[in-house]
Amino acid sequence: MTDSLAVPGAVLSHDVTGTGPLLLLIPGGAMDSAPFTGLASALSGR
Repeated sequence: MTDSLAVPGAVLSHDVTGTGPLLLLIPGGAMDSAPFTGLASALSGR
């Protein structure tokens, strides 16, 4: 599920995958979340 959160001066987008404990993956620099797609898929069932 992709959702967004409005904060002062920006809109933050986030994806929720799976039902287990929370794991927050934060990309650094100017990259987006694309490099985490495979990792999120692999961990969502655990």
